[in-house]
Parts: sequence; structure tokens; C-alpha cells
Amino acid sequence: MLLNQLNQSQPAAAFNEGSHPVESVLPEFVPTSTQRQKQFELAARPAVKIFVKHEGWHQVTQPELIKSGLDPNVDPAFLHLYAEGIEQPIKITGATPGPGGFGPQAALQFHGTGIDTQYSGTRVYWLVADGDPGQRIHKLLPSRGSNQPPVNFPFTVELTPHTTYFAALITPTGNNFFGSLISTTPLDQTLYVPHLDKTSHFRAFRRSVRHESSAKRIPPKGICGKGLAQKISRGICQCRGHNMLCI
Repeated sequence: MLLNQLNQSQPAAAFNEGSHPVESVLPEFVPTSTQRQKQFELAARPAVKIFVKHEGWHQVTQPELIKSGLDPNVDPAFLHLYAEGIEQPIKITGATPGPGGFGPQAALQFHGTGIDTQYSGTRVYWLVADGDPGQRIHKLLPSRGSNQPPVNFPFTVELTPHTTYFAALITPTGNNFFGSLISTTPLDQTLYVPHLDKTSHFRAFRRSVRHESSAKRIPPKGICGKGLAQKISRGICQCRGHNMLCI
């Protein structure tokens, strides 16, 4: 199959992955020996695995945890949450002190994020009961200000489809996933911007285009749009992100 035939070979749904708010994610990393050892210890004992795909404030109820294997007689103070072998602070609600205090009205709450690697976008959190108190999220004192929320705030939405994997291309970041091909065949890309404050004068739009050939090859003229500069480095054409493969 030729590169310029990829768009035609993809089902229509492949081009509608949808834009989404930019989230904090754990990038690909090399764990330390301490993290590896801790992960081996977690895997060798009873634990509840919690899978997180998106950043946010997550809550898992006691019935859900019991159904997944948590001891109903656990002391809530001794619950620990780990990710990549590092303990994460949590909040326990609706519980009473002592063994068995994590009753049906109790819940586990924590701030969780996904992960961004070549192999997965789902981060795994391990909940275990240990012999000492676990880390907890500290409660801050109320502020003395007016506590009035701002009228608006900066918010970023991105469209980063992963419809094509180009294994032969050497990229600076090691990311070989691409979106739609830029060719003579037109293709619409929709960026959804929810809750837009139309009265705000501060708006910005950026595009980045990934180029499959050498850095000497210039992409089609005007690909970045009027008034946006083109930058080519190590085979990647970037417009001042949506990553697309240019042929």
C-alpha cells in the first residue's frame, strides 16, 4: 500500500477520534531499582488494581473495592495506594477508625492520571493494606479572600489522532504514531471547543505537522496556514498540536 492510499483505506470512524482537553499524563520512563523491587512486592501480595485512563479526581466506593477483592475487615488507616512503585496520597471518606471501619458508606478518593507510552494509555494504581498508616491528602485551611471564581480561565483542547504507525521513521521523541496524511485528497479535521467564552479576546491556535522524509524536503506551501511559521528539524515539520504525516 502506498502512503497516499492510507487515508482511503482507513474507515471513516478512524478520522473522528475526537478532540479532548489536554491532560497531565505520566510519560514513558525508566523505573529505578527501588521502584522495580516495590512493584515485585506489590504483585506478590493481595492487591486491588485500579485502571485510570484520564486525569481527574477519582472515587472508588467500598462495595466496588470489596467486589474486586479488598478485605472487608481492613483498617482504613492502613490503606496504601501505589503507582509505578511510588506511594500516592489518598483521601478516605465515610469510614470509621479501626478494623472493619471501611464500611459500605466509605470510599477511596485520589487524583489520578493516565499514562502515555507506546504500549498503553492506561495507568495502573495498586491498593494494598499494610501494617502502618498510609499517605493522605492534607486539608488546607480556608482562604481569607472573596473565594469568587474567575469569569474565565485558559483551557487547552487538542486533537492528536493515532491512526497510522510508521515504524521505519526515526523521530526525535520516539513517537511513531501519526494522524491523517496530508495529500491531494482533502480531509476535514474537527476541533471541539466546549464552553468557549466568546467575549474573551485571548485565543490561540497551533498546528504541528510531522514530516516523513528528510529535513531538506519542504512541505507543501502554506501548510501551516497564513501567518504561522514553518519549522523543520530532524524530519519533523512543525507549525506553530495536531500531528499529521506529510507526503
